[in-house]
Amino acid sequence: MKRKRFSNTIFVLFVIAFIGIILYLNLNKEEKEPLDEQAQNSFFAEEEKESLEPIDWESLIPEIQTVIDEQLHKGMKIETLRPISISEEKDITGDGLPEALVYLGTGGAATDSFALARIENNKPVIAEFKEKNDNVSFLAFLSGTGGSGRYGLNVSLIEAENAICSTSFLAYQNESDYCRAEAYQWNSETKIFEFNTELSDKIRKDYCSNLCANIPLGMETYFQKICK
Repeated sequence: MKRKRFSNTIFVLFVIAFIGIILYLNLNKEEKEPLDEQAQNSFFAEEEKESLEPIDWESLIPEIQTVIDEQLHKGMKIETLRPISISEEKDITGDGLPEALVYLGTGGAATDSFALARIENNKPVIAEFKEKNDNVSFLAFLSGTGGSGRYGLNVSLIEAENAICSTSFLAYQNESDYCRAEAYQWNSETKIFEFNTELSDKIRKDYCSNLCANIPLGMETYFQKICK
């Protein structure tokens, strides 16, 4: 009788252990599958990027001239100073294809004008921007320094943030003085660069701090308002 009870106990323990092993294996499998799928997707995304044809932006300048006339500002004067050229290339959309900062060949007394071009359906287009007031439009950016160093503007492409940023300052020792940054981050769903308040504030702090730390000798008075 005791032997029979002992055998039954062993059998029950065996069944419990077997069920436990099955549950553990299934649970482990469920946890691993999403990771494997994620790794697989990441692998194929990298493979797709590597297989993309490189872009020769210089050869696309004639097409860029056309889309600038059609998209940027109809009737906008371009190439009044020099021919259109490619100023910088960086992938700021994360799709493996570099965008191009295009010099428009025009500008002000001490500034140059630029536009951002990207590839869509294998053709160059001018990038669209959603501004802080939610208005969607094409933008031109200015870069340069004037007024004997009392004003400056710059535009930069930031790969790490998938963004383009315009920074500027005005230092004439009056109420109109400012130091600011406007960053536009790529939205892969809307295919638009959208104004990003948090990123703009972060860049503005660094930009203005660096500006105030490097005021030219004898110009300190002009920067009092923006560097206080």
